[in-house]
Amino acid sequence: MFVKVAFVIGQQDDVVSVPESAVVVRSEVIGVYVINANGQPSLRQVRLGRKLDDKDISVLAGLDAGESIALDPVQAAIFLKQQTAEAKHDE
Repeated sequence: MFVKVAFVIGQQDDVVSVPESAVVVRSEVIGVYVINANGQPSLRQVRLGRKLDDKDISVLAGLDAGESIALDPVQAAIFLKQQTAEAKHDE
């Protein structure tokens, strides 16, 4: 006879979470657009945890508490593409 047992050995108080709508999937990469100090977005890979409620999901790795993210990843991608095109045009 076998028994499957699970023990809770601790809980994490400081959970980093993001709105599920801010998460993007590009090929095999799951990420969020992080906004730097200059207001520029960049795609950063994250490892997601469990859903916390209807709209938020926990982030296990790739994002620190307090970092700013783009809530609309489509607009962030469009902005980033425009900035890249303008930079190439200026060269």
